Amino acid sequence: MTSTARATSARVTDVEESPRILVGVDDSAESRAAVTYVTELAQHTPITEIVLAHAYEGWPTGTHDPTVDRLHAEAVERARGLVDDLAGRIRAATTVPVRTVLSTARPARMLGVMSDEADLVVVGQDTAGLIERMTLGSIAARLASSAHCPVVVVPAPWHARQFGRPPVVVAVSGDDTSPAPLAEAIAEARRSRTGVLALHAIPYFADADEVAEHESDLDTIVTTARQAHPDVEITSLVVRGAPEEHLVRLSINACATVVGRTHQGGPTAWTRSVAHAVMKRTHCPLIIVPTA
Repeated sequence: MTSTARATSARVTDVEESPRILVGVDDSAESRAAVTYVTELAQHTPITEIVLAHAYEGWPTGTHDPTVDRLHAEAVERARGLVDDLAGRIRAATTVPVRTVLSTARPARMLGVMSDEADLVVVGQDTAGLIERMTLGSIAARLASSAHCPVVVVPAPWHARQFGRPPVVVAVSGDDTSPAPLAEAIAEARRSRTGVLALHAIPYFADADEVAEHESDLDTIVTTARQAHPDVEITSLVVRGAPEEHLVRLSINACATVVGRTHQGGPTAWTRSVAHAVMKRTHCPLIIVPTA
């Protein structure tokens, strides 16, 4: 079942000030895609500050060993050159203040601490090395599973020409009725000058009565959003099957995909979540929104 209406929104938040955005960067294609995403965002949305944070592997200081001192200085110079180059790309395209931060802390820990003062965190799709992926999971996953603010995960192939064309796809779950994912999708759609596709997945073998019930529930949720925000087009869609499979498929042509991060289900909720399943397979920026 599909239906279409109009809705509009600024970013739905209790904070009236323009957001502060934290971007985790390194020397990877995913990181450069994340910077491109933020640069595009800054051209469409008032932003208080963009903070580019980079964790690099440093050398011990105070050893009085000339070789170690030289290696440390070279590591700092490479790190500084990296963040200065990325910051320069943003400054060339926008007037938003850009601040850079260097640290020798572990990337996930550094970004986790800094995210407490951010309104949005943006990272590449997978910024972890092989060993870290095997032991602790990717940096993106660790942030997305714990940050108090939305986390945007940007895949390397994404580029700016996709911005503002296709709709923002949002997963609307019957198990978690938090309005946060839909509100974030409406905000993203307004920034990108596009519409919203509200997607709700039901079991393959649901009977006619169950389908009607799910369609009614989705219609109620979407109708409320349309009434509150009548200037952005919203389309609702009920599909059969696993939501993550539909989201990955739709992400090929989506402006962005939005999913909620629920804590229901105990300590393993994140690894069993739709957000976790979609994160490493998405073809467009994935926005993961806390719902608790």
